[in-house]
Amino acid sequence: MPKLFAAPRPGQKSPSWILFDTDTAYLVDRYGRRLCNEHASRYAGCALECFRQKIDGAFVVFDEAVFSGPNRSRWGYEARLKNGGLFKGETIAEAAQRAGVSPEGLEKTLQTIARDAASGRGDSQFGRRDSLFRALKGPYYVSTPSSKVRFKTEGGLEVNPDFNVLRAADDAPIPGLYAAGAVCGSISARLCDVIASGLIVGKTAAAGLRKARS
Repeated sequence: MPKLFAAPRPGQKSPSWILFDTDTAYLVDRYGRRLCNEHASRYAGCALECFRQKIDGAFVVFDEAVFSGPNRSRWGYEARLKNGGLFKGETIAEAAQRAGVSPEGLEKTLQTIARDAASGRGDSQFGRRDSLFRALKGPYYVSTPSSKVRFKTEGGLEVNPDFNVLRAADDAPIPGLYAAGAVCGSISARLCDVIASGLIVGKTAAAGLRKARS
């Protein structure tokens, strides 16, 4: 099955939704309404929620503490602000209006978050209890919209450590049949798994061929 990610429209830039792992940020639709528990859902779950709710474009919202925080270089906040991937406002309404989000809706959402955080009982809407759940303080930042996209596949042919494909009936290796890359699981080229599996398969297959010819 495909694993989902999120990306802006072609030619636009927007912060990566992986930032939900590290920074206090919230995901909203164009009406300013939150979609899910951002931290627990992470980028793939947030994209899946967009798919479920038929939302074509969701916006990330955070504040100055995040923009100037320890992860600013990792997520390129300054660059996104310069190239139009982020919109800044001294007030919630100002940032929302510049990004194309309902100012009234976003103000209501952030007011609810602030009340929940102050109460000490956590997120009343989606149950967040993590340390990143807190009220936002201005200035505020709202991103350009990103939409769900397919990032990679999860699952595939079952293989052993030598990347021999295993028979479903008894998990025995099928002689001469190998699988590498996305065909045999969760493979990300960024992590070099594709290259590594190919190198292992090449060595194993060559050894098998030499044995068969001898």
